[in-house]
Amino acid sequence: MESTSGVVAAQLDEALARATRSNLPQAVTVIGPGGAGKARALDAWMASHAEGRLRVVRVSAAGPLPDGGPPPRSAVIAQLLRARFDLGELPEDQALARLRAGLQEIFGDRRIAEVAVLLGRYLGLDAPESPLGSALSGRPEQGAGLAHAVLGRVLELDAAAAPLVLVTEDLQHADDGSLDELERLAVEVADAPLVFVATARPDLLVRRPGWGHGRGNHARVELAA
Repeated sequence: MESTSGVVAAQLDEALARATRSNLPQAVTVIGPGGAGKARALDAWMASHAEGRLRVVRVSAAGPLPDGGPPPRSAVIAQLLRARFDLGELPEDQALARLRAGLQEIFGDRRIAEVAVLLGRYLGLDAPESPLGSALSGRPEQGAGLAHAVLGRVLELDAAAAPLVLVTEDLQHADDGSLDELERLAVEVADAPLVFVATARPDLLVRRPGWGHGRGNHARVELAA
């Protein structure tokens, strides 16, 4: 019988190959109880690709938030952005400066001030001098829609430079906003060698029974204990 690591690696390799061959995002969710070997399988797969161009951003939905406060909506998206741009626990002004610098690398010569403002909504970073931020201050729904669209575009351009894998472990702990965002991104992002990977305990399927089913680009791997 093939090992857990082998089963997971085969599925991830297949998703990565499809994403790079067709330039279309793929998603893989590995479901299994505690002790099933999900983290070990991910470790082994990442180690097997350590020498290539593949970039991996890895977070846990069960991890503490930087400020120790209550989880915001889309907390997992905030964690992924913090990890991708290496924001850590920087003070707000330094984090915003580093975010802008990272976006400048992705977008090149194009203006990124408004992009930083919109992504800052996920991170709790305010740019009070921004006309866009002021204009959206009383329109939360419009701001959320624009932020989501910009996030998708950032991921498309970022993955275009080199294949990108976004890993969220312990997805059963994610807030509903994050689950909604991840589901939409996996469908809406286009023209990018991007793979969304998640691990979760079966609790996730109590909240979202259809997670990972019904879409051609989303595979679900279910492991036994």
